[in-house]
Amino acid sequence: MNVKRKNLLVFFTLIIFILAGCKNEEETKTSSSSEQSAKMTEEKKKEDESIKTIVQSDVPPFPRTIEDVVKYPIGQYASDENQIEKPEVQQTLESFPVLSENATDTEIKEYFAQIYSLFKLDYLDPGTIIQEFDIVTSDEYGPSENYLQVEQYNVEIILDSSGSMANKIGSKTRMDLAKEAIRSFASSLPNGANVALRVYGHKGTGANSDKQNSCAANELIYPLQTYDSEKLNNSLNQFKPAGWTPLAESMMKAIDDFQQVDQTNSRNVIYIVSDGIETCDGNPVEAAKQLKQSGLAPVVNIIGFELDSKGQAQLKEVAEAADGTYVNVQNQEELKKQFEAGKEEIFKWYQWRQKSKFDLLRFTQEQQKRILNLKNEWIRIINAEKRNVYFATNHLYKAKKITNDHKEVIEDVYNEFYNSLKDKITEISDNLWKVTEDNYEEQKQLINEIYESSDLAI
Repeated sequence: MNVKRKNLLVFFTLIIFILAGCKNEEETKTSSSSEQSAKMTEEKKKEDESIKTIVQSDVPPFPRTIEDVVKYPIGQYASDENQIEKPEVQQTLESFPVLSENATDTEIKEYFAQIYSLFKLDYLDPGTIIQEFDIVTSDEYGPSENYLQVEQYNVEIILDSSGSMANKIGSKTRMDLAKEAIRSFASSLPNGANVALRVYGHKGTGANSDKQNSCAANELIYPLQTYDSEKLNNSLNQFKPAGWTPLAESMMKAIDDFQQVDQTNSRNVIYIVSDGIETCDGNPVEAAKQLKQSGLAPVVNIIGFELDSKGQAQLKEVAEAADGTYVNVQNQEELKKQFEAGKEEIFKWYQWRQKSKFDLLRFTQEQQKRILNLKNEWIRIINAEKRNVYFATNHLYKAKKITNDHKEVIEDVYNEFYNSLKDKITEISDNLWKVTEDNYEEQKQLINEIYESSDLAI
């Protein structure tokens, strides 16, 4: 090999090494860039996931209607008083993730929805007053002709006797308090009204081995009949809280209970007192639908006893399926109050049967008082709820969970929401009032439209 060829060979070899080196360097740069990009993508993903965790899985969709507001579960820290000074509230708020500075309006609203769920209060249901107007005619302050034809009032109480009813409120169990309320209610019913008592879950234990036996424990211990103090007391003394909760089955049994008496010109009322959800694999919502379609036309009142949000949600759904009402009570006084409301309804029946103008006028006045109370109570609750949301938002800002810009947006959101809520309840109250004075059917249709319209600001 001559010198010239040797030199060329060395030259090309050097070129190959240089090119290879450049390629490796470029690959290194590309690899580094890819790794950096992947890291940024992962960080963005984590940030997005952080935002997603703001709205927990158990937080229901934000209410869009007055009806939604009523049904929305009561918040963990629901109170008329300022809750922000409580350590547990502060701890919960400080567990919130930091809201990204570039958060979208949707993400900010989700953040607010989480705050709202903590402090949501219990609102009076305008639907209960709306339903009461079903017995009022369009041209006079009196009951409808069909209502005056009622000859017999039948009331059945369905009592949860599952193991959880042994839990105490003060020095007494839930069961003891419920029995006392039932005794008081039954003894104060007008002469001639029938009353029945059905209990469920009063046998066995809460153990899995006893489930079948307990779920089968569904008994009419006081059949429909006029009130007899001794018989009812003996019936109430027969059982104690024991096992599981066959709610659906008890509602189906109630259909047979009412059919044991003459249904000619009868009005049927059911009270369900429960401190828990169905645990016997039944479907209480479907049972409620069948009860509604049974031809018995019962008025269904469901009373939840110290229920959590999950239990409240189920029983509200059951009440809705039966076209009934639901209320959650925390103590004996509230429980008695619900029974008293039912007793007042029965007494109204007797008053109306006498067609007394005085009684009819009093009914109108009572309804008007309730309408005023509805509006005032809603505005009071709105203001209390808004105050806690305001303090919570400020705390999150001070804790550097949200920026000042975020805070301003959230404040705009809840101000608009609560203002629209006030406007809606004012509109409903005004139209309810008109029902006592103007054409019933027209006003009722308008009220239902307001109640169910999906235009609350959020």
